[in-house]
Amino acid sequence: TVSKTKLNLEDGWLMLAKIIGDRAFLFCNNGRKDNILYTYDFESKNIKENLYKGDELFYLADYDDKFIAIINNPLEDSFGVEVFNLDKDGRVKLVSKKNIDEIASAYFFDKKSTVFIPEKNLLITPVTNRGKPGHNNYAGAMVFKIKENDIKVLGLIDHLKYYKENAWLANVKRGLVIDNNIFTISKMLVRVNDAESLKSITNIRLESKDFEVY
Repeated sequence: TVSKTKLNLEDGWLMLAKIIGDRAFLFCNNGRKDNILYTYDFESKNIKENLYKGDELFYLADYDDKFIAIINNPLEDSFGVEVFNLDKDGRVKLVSKKNIDEIASAYFFDKKSTVFIPEKNLLITPVTNRGKPGHNNYAGAMVFKIKENDIKVLGLIDHLKYYKENAWLANVKRGLVIDNNIFTISKMLVRVNDAESLKSITNIRLESKDFEVY
């Protein structure tokens, strides 16, 4: 053991732990209290607390000399994307943020479903708002373009309209980019969309009647 640090989580729990470069990030949900993102520097052995009031941080990726985070607010059915860097003391310094209201993240259905493709500056993450009265219902993947300090919402690739008979199947499990095409995959559907305009290219239904089973 090189060093040891004890975190006071009280009645909370650890939701995310990730090592990026020479830092460790630990996000702790403290129930009714402020949630905390701890940043730990392996070189200096310093640990800092960053408060997130009511929000849950559930995805973190590095982006050049900055970091991308997805923040969920489960009480308000909304989520946001943040770009931040760390000051010399290891505290979060927000660069930009984009909030999406009246639609919630579906990340917790599959924790491998969110992906950031730095070569294309694209962030793909599953979302849903089905079952909310007075709103259009969606379940699919939200696509963001992140360039330098700007976060742009390209749009939502919807899967729910193809699953009216089984809405729960519409949760997007994977997203990837090949050439200039975005592939989003749910339980029985692969959608292919243009990576710039999100225009639909093709849809592939995955049903046993469409192929031989061996």
